[in-house]
Amino acid sequence: MDRRQKKTRKAIYEAFSGLIQEKDYREITIQDIIDRADIGRSTFYSHFNTKDELLEDLCSQIFAHISEDHGSREGTHDFSTAPDTLCEMLTHLLYHLRGQDCIVSGMLLGESRQVFLRYLDEYLSALMVRFIPSGAGAPQDYLLDAAVHGFSRSVIWWVQRQMKESPEEMERMFETACPWLLYSENREISR
Repeated sequence: MDRRQKKTRKAIYEAFSGLIQEKDYREITIQDIIDRADIGRSTFYSHFNTKDELLEDLCSQIFAHISEDHGSREGTHDFSTAPDTLCEMLTHLLYHLRGQDCIVSGMLLGESRQVFLRYLDEYLSALMVRFIPSGAGAPQDYLLDAAVHGFSRSVIWWVQRQMKESPEEMERMFETACPWLLYSENREISR
């Protein structure tokens, strides 16, 4: 993507982020985004086909960073080496959700909650499946579902409390709620 395309995409993200804080996701139109970003309709459609695709792209940027980009220390935290435990990965995710608190709060506290949770749950499932132990007293698919939904609902609770707890505190509370997930020090399970 060239510099002009990146600038346009940034304007679209910023417009969408501002709108999601002001009104419910379902009420936001592509025209609203276009007007706020001060771009033409064809320009928007050269980047995204729908506002759902825009939301999906924003979510995937937040989530993909956690599992892929480990090259540098960041302003609020240092996960410059690839995290190898689920605890580290979840803490890293929480830092990024807190860094995007305006859009995350807008999505989780409004009618767009289900859309955002769908993407969050998909990401968490792909992440956590590697860490679910066998022989923990319940079927693995049940444990995965419990862990994913438990964590995503913990994120809602955290956002409703205006993210008062640190990412580390939130991750420790989740560990307390799901102690079986600490199997093998939360290291990836060999399959």
